[in-house]
Amino acid sequence: METPLNSRATGTGELILIVDDEDGVRKMLGLCLTKAGYKVLRASNGREALTQMQENEGIDLVFTDIKMPIMDGMTLIRELNQTHSTAKIIVTTGVGGAAFEEELKTMGVRHFLRKPYTPAALRFSVRKAIDD
Repeated sequence: METPLNSRATGTGELILIVDDEDGVRKMLGLCLTKAGYKVLRASNGREALTQMQENEGIDLVFTDIKMPIMDGMTLIRELNQTHSTAKIIVTTGVGGAAFEEELKTMGVRHFLRKPYTPAALRFSVRKAIDD
């Protein structure tokens, strides 16, 4: 059975929307996921992510940070629940604990990836979220 430590999980051209306010993080995630066989779109905040969702059909997964300017990840998730209720979401954050994860679960989020994480954990989490 594959685990995050030995994951070679790859994509077959699925489209991932990366939402993070740090340009370097977006680039690194995009490179890692592209090399793993995924297509990637990027947004620097929740507002840009909603625009990407409207302009691009077939987004298979939204990979979002929580702390961002303009529109944070929590607000993005609430908006996606209204406009794209079937969207699959992975939340990544370095803050919060069990209570925070429980709040996200009540919002329909089933996948979390704690910072810092490895490329293998990223690939494993993305594949798992898409396959769920």
